[in-house]
Amino acid sequence: MKKPLLLLAFLPGTALAHPGHDTGTVLAGAAHPLGGADHILAMVALGLLAAQIGGRALWALPVTFVSAMLAGGLLGFAGADFPAVEPLILASVIVLGAM
Repeated sequence: MKKPLLLLAFLPGTALAHPGHDTGTVLAGAAHPLGGADHILAMVALGLLAAQIGGRALWALPVTFVSAMLAGGLLGFAGADFPAVEPLILASVIVLGAM
């Protein structure tokens, strides 16, 4: 039962990250948020903001961020179209950095 699921992870076009990234497999799509520079910068900025705010923000901001990324990934996997994803991610990095 595990082999068919593992084979699905290597099918091309199964998971599509935003444009300009390796979209060949589910594994590439799942690994992108952990290695994409835009995501890393947003996570670092969010972590610094959470540390400055303190209290509940130390866990609430990162949990909210990861939940939003998971929701976006699931919507993308379901075929939802996200126009202007890259500019919006860049804008979020700039806004989080400014905060």
